[in-house]
Amino acid sequence: CQQLRNHDVDLAIAGGITIYSHPGMLLSMRNAGMLSPTGVCRPFDHAADGIVVGDGIGIVILKRLQDAERDADPIYGVIQASGTNQDGQTKGLTVPSFQSQSQLQETIYRKHRIDPCDIQYVEAHGTGTKLGDPIEIHALTHAFNKFTSKKRFCAIGSLKANIGHAGAAAGVLGLIKVLVSLKQKQIPPSIHLSRENEHIDFANSPVYVNTALKPWPLNANGSRMAAISSFGFSGTNAHLVISEYVAKDQRAGASPYPSVQIKINEATPGVLILSAECQEGLYLYARKIRAFLQKHGEINLADLLYTFQVGRESKSYRLAFVVTSKEMLLEQLEQLVAGDDTTYLKRCVRKITKQENFIGDTEEGQEFIQKLVQNKRLEKLAELWLSGNPIPWEGLYPQGSVKRLAGLPTFPFAKEHYEISQIDLLHGFGSRPFSPQEETQTRLLIPSWVDVAIPRQSLEDPAPIRASSLVLLCDLPSILPSHLQAQMPPGGRCRSLSSSQSHRGLRFQDAVIQLIQELQHLQQSKPAGPVLVQLVVADSEQPYSLSALAAVLRVAQQEYPKLRGQLIEVEGLPEEGELLVTLRKNQRRSQESHIRYSCGKRWVRGWQEHHDVTPPAKIPWKEGGCYLITGGAGGLARLLVQEIARQVETASVILCGRSVLSREQCMQLEQETSSGIRIDYQQVDVSDGPAVHALIERVVQQSGHLDGIIHAAGLIHNARFFDKTPEEIQAVLSPKVMGVEHLDEVSRGLPLDFFILCSSLSAVLGSIGFIDYAAANAYLDAFAHARQALVLSGERQGETLSINWPYWEAGGMQTDVSTIQMMRDLVGEEPMGTETGIRTLYQALAWRQAQVVVLHGQVERIKQQLLCCSPDLPIGVGLAPPSPVESTTDPGQKGGQERSLVPMDRLRQILTHLVSNILKVRVEEIDSTIPLTEYGCDSITFTQLANRLNQTYQLNLTPPLFFELSTIELLAQHLQANYAHILAPHFALASPLAARVTQKDFTPPLVKTEEVSPVAPVVRRRPLLARSLIQGSEQQIPTATSPIAIIGMSGLFPQAPDVQSFWHNLLEGKDCIGEIPASRWDWQTSFGHPETSVNATNIKWAGVIEGVEMFDPLFFGISPREAEQMDPQQRLLMMYVWRAIEDAGYSAESLSGTDTAVFVGTASSGYAELLSRASVAIEGYSATGLAPSVGPNRVSYFLNLHGPSELIDTACSSSL
Repeated sequence: CQQLRNHDVDLAIAGGITIYSHPGMLLSMRNAGMLSPTGVCRPFDHAADGIVVGDGIGIVILKRLQDAERDADPIYGVIQASGTNQDGQTKGLTVPSFQSQSQLQETIYRKHRIDPCDIQYVEAHGTGTKLGDPIEIHALTHAFNKFTSKKRFCAIGSLKANIGHAGAAAGVLGLIKVLVSLKQKQIPPSIHLSRENEHIDFANSPVYVNTALKPWPLNANGSRMAAISSFGFSGTNAHLVISEYVAKDQRAGASPYPSVQIKINEATPGVLILSAECQEGLYLYARKIRAFLQKHGEINLADLLYTFQVGRESKSYRLAFVVTSKEMLLEQLEQLVAGDDTTYLKRCVRKITKQENFIGDTEEGQEFIQKLVQNKRLEKLAELWLSGNPIPWEGLYPQGSVKRLAGLPTFPFAKEHYEISQIDLLHGFGSRPFSPQEETQTRLLIPSWVDVAIPRQSLEDPAPIRASSLVLLCDLPSILPSHLQAQMPPGGRCRSLSSSQSHRGLRFQDAVIQLIQELQHLQQSKPAGPVLVQLVVADSEQPYSLSALAAVLRVAQQEYPKLRGQLIEVEGLPEEGELLVTLRKNQRRSQESHIRYSCGKRWVRGWQEHHDVTPPAKIPWKEGGCYLITGGAGGLARLLVQEIARQVETASVILCGRSVLSREQCMQLEQETSSGIRIDYQQVDVSDGPAVHALIERVVQQSGHLDGIIHAAGLIHNARFFDKTPEEIQAVLSPKVMGVEHLDEVSRGLPLDFFILCSSLSAVLGSIGFIDYAAANAYLDAFAHARQALVLSGERQGETLSINWPYWEAGGMQTDVSTIQMMRDLVGEEPMGTETGIRTLYQALAWRQAQVVVLHGQVERIKQQLLCCSPDLPIGVGLAPPSPVESTTDPGQKGGQERSLVPMDRLRQILTHLVSNILKVRVEEIDSTIPLTEYGCDSITFTQLANRLNQTYQLNLTPPLFFELSTIELLAQHLQANYAHILAPHFALASPLAARVTQKDFTPPLVKTEEVSPVAPVVRRRPLLARSLIQGSEQQIPTATSPIAIIGMSGLFPQAPDVQSFWHNLLEGKDCIGEIPASRWDWQTSFGHPETSVNATNIKWAGVIEGVEMFDPLFFGISPREAEQMDPQQRLLMMYVWRAIEDAGYSAESLSGTDTAVFVGTASSGYAELLSRASVAIEGYSATGLAPSVGPNRVSYFLNLHGPSELIDTACSSSL
């Protein structure tokens, strides 16, 4: 509420959810003596013997009252006052405090000028415990007595007697109880009171327990008012005062409608529009509308039609009726649900299949639609909406003539079953198990430059620069980009990259950021075909700092298949004409990614291989040596410390890192320190020059010498290049780039034995998602060559070595199982063990080379991948290069013949079955023209999809390809066009993938759908930044006590699927607590006497919500596979937030881009324990699926909300 009062946000989604998924919580609560052994919750009764737990979810939509009135929102009630406090130190952490509760209530009443005499009902915390109930009544009595001496004028009750204690959701469920009671103007009974608690003096209290249904009377001010209390068992108290809403015009005795109120009739017909994700869902929606109209004959039809037009998001399956009366609408709905297939009804129901050719996509079309609205051409508007066009329905109504309605039927989510099954997920669905020892070898390579002249025919007839090209000039002041671009075809562009920095490390960082930004612009322009990016750098006095940019182009090419990158190092500062010829020559050799012109020759980057990995006799460490290792908090530094301690008896090792060591890390260091090895950890950021200078100066002063430096610091951030920000890029670059520069500058005069740089294989092979990390490591490689040259000239001491390491199994840069599997399948890389890594380090040092590349795994496959970066050059004894990537073959020749052997329908079928198997979506539910992300595909599942296709067909696909080729149709076209020569042999026989997937196809019990005639395109338009839902009020500046309106709500309760059913249970005084059903857990397995059996309980009762395993994942863009590993609390939260928004008369789409806040009271449900018990393998999304804090964040992400998104966990008071 305070966020709204302070104008920090304009709308808030608030609530709570508790689902008891695992019996562990009951065991601990029973052992603490909190639970009722009889299974009956008796608030305020002499027989009260403890809590009974219950499930529940409640969501409310909050808005400042003056804004809600201005926007004619439906208002359930008004929050007049609210507040919280904490017990502080009491007799025990879980012992409630009379003083704190009473003080909170009194403070709220005084601050908000509430007279307790006006409160006719209190929804109490009322847990049914001997200790808690008397304290609560005593506190309330004490607070009321500060204002009045009246006795027994205020009714009190507790919902927990009906449904149990819903933990974090208890507060909001009590609020919903009060809201529906205000709406019905009745106070429901509080059940299970036979005799009042002997420790409560109700006779002298202002409150009494209401045990029968009674009318809710008006107070002296002519209104109805209630208070709600919720107290966390660890001392956080919450109290709220809510009043009935009476409209201004009703208070003045006027009609609630203006004189221009619309009535639907022959003269002024209306349009009902409904939509759903499937035909069965659409018909179910129609049934719900029909039942609602039959029950609520008094409702204004124009308001209902308006609410569905502006308060619901448009989906794929659509229905539109033009009607002139409520009776006509009921008749049409009756015919529809009865299966009438008249021509008229066929025209009223359509399925939208793909997005293309919308009238409303052009200015002329929008003007046409606007004229139809002005002329009220309802039939034509309905037809356009059915065809996928957005319609500005608000224009049909004069201002103030209609209003949004609350309580209308909300979206009918599909009810699909998701619970843990003990299936084997350890190797992924159909992925082959792989032994780490299978064909695993280690090979070392060193870089080389090979003289490769361009063939004579290319020299004699250089082709013009291709239309799709981008030339980037880096630090070439002699060339004006505009002059060069003037000589390029219209499709070509030329840009300049430059930096004002003087330090070479900072200049490199600027160049990387600018280069990535240019590539981002290129990707955002969505080029129709391939684009060659030629980056030109000069061999200045520090050429290495810019030659490392080749790594940026390499990764960008992997992440964006339309891009081909080429870095050209030119000699000196070329003239414009000379450079243009160089570009034209090399554009035909685009498969060569790194070219250098030097000594009048053209050189291309290559590699030489050495097979010997036997460690030399001499090791680099020496007795009494002093060594500095950066990245000291990481795993690799720890392994090096262990090796030093194993090889020598005395040494000093200084570890430095940015972070503070945890207690566990400190203990680990102590264990690894022998009596003669001194380990000192210093918190130093190596990108901070003065800090590095002070560190080394201190080390030399204390030890008298420094014998070696190992630079192992690094930072990673996984995101594709088009999602990177300059700040993120710089954060990754700085530890390596500026770190190595600072270390070298400070140690330049020291007699070092070695200067080792821990680089990465990503610098030479690329690594999807780590473009900045690859660039940083490439800088280390280039730096090592430059420093080693200074060593040879006597300007530095200590052999320089940059090692391009593969992934260390026990190193610091840990990654997930799917990424390791992708590395294994795509390239053949294997995680490298510690023993192999240390042995390789010694061998690399013995070579006395500036740079050594370490291949570990299936080395022949890794070398082939390396050849893709320099395809015309052999490695070692001469591996044959692959065919050029770009083909000039006429499509009508051999390629066309091969494509004819790979028919599109077979490709679609195979891909559809594969997606079905990975996501666990039925094949018939998948539309080949809809983006795969709408079925829940993400980077994790795209990795799995790439792995499966690569394993089966020996392809070389990478996950980013699927973001670009977003549908099965586009992917099939790409495979046929580019891989027909590889796929054709497989298609000559029965497809191995189709056979394998079809046999294991997953068919969950989804809602059955029927075919309907496909028509216009799909509309899944969720604008990134929609218009602001609420305008700021100019009439009044809200104060800290401004009232807050509740404009929408939804809930799910034990034995009540919605708020209306919940109210009926309250009216009947129904006890919704029962034995825990076997569908939740088998209580008999843990039933026993807790004092004689370990982990046993005699508790078998709870207020259980049936069907918590039901979810509609595809509606929320979540794959069924991920949904299975999501806590049911997250799943239910998303559905009931959506329902609450619709209940308020708004579409979820209208909130997109607003500062709407999300506050959810929740805690762990125990679902993680179920996953563990079922031995379900941990997936990449397991963490997000189980973390309670992700629940509200997932809501904000899906709805694109930018306000605060917070989990609140104060136990029982979390949601109030």
